[in-house]
Amino acid sequence: QSPRLYVLEGAEGDPDLHCHASKGITSFTAVFHGQSAHAGNILDRPGASAILEAARWTEVICGWVDREKQITANVGVIEGGHARNVVPDYASLRGEFRTVTVEDRRRLLEQLEHMAAHLMTPGVTVELRDVGGRPPLVPNEGTMAEIERAQKIAASLGQTFRVHARGGV
Repeated sequence: QSPRLYVLEGAEGDPDLHCHASKGITSFTAVFHGQSAHAGNILDRPGASAILEAARWTEVICGWVDREKQITANVGVIEGGHARNVVPDYASLRGEFRTVTVEDRRRLLEQLEHMAAHLMTPGVTVELRDVGGRPPLVPNEGTMAEIERAQKIAASLGQTFRVHARGGV
């Protein structure tokens, strides 16, 4: 039994720089179902475009980026449709967001659920899948005390022990 466990993740490729905090990451998949229609007849039978709803979600999610709060958000994959002249009845997107605080992660998860409950395109439904990830690693008083201890040990050995928060790998 040991009272301490050190996981010395390197930071930025510098052997003297160690990770003491990192962003949390939340990944998700949204699957949209609409109503197919022939594009040439949409004035009379418009259908419900699953891709349109996925595009609207993409714009909202990418708008979550906040430099001051160090929040990043991205939709990296969108799939859907099968022909240029057909209103698509299916689309999916895969995305992620990264946060420094547990509160911001919780808030964005709530926003994702709110979007799923209040779709912007009539006739489209959505299913959230594979919502997962991990919360941010936030240093506390114990962490800071251990960093100070490690710095003293390193100094006694003629080494340096510096810390750096990671942006999320």
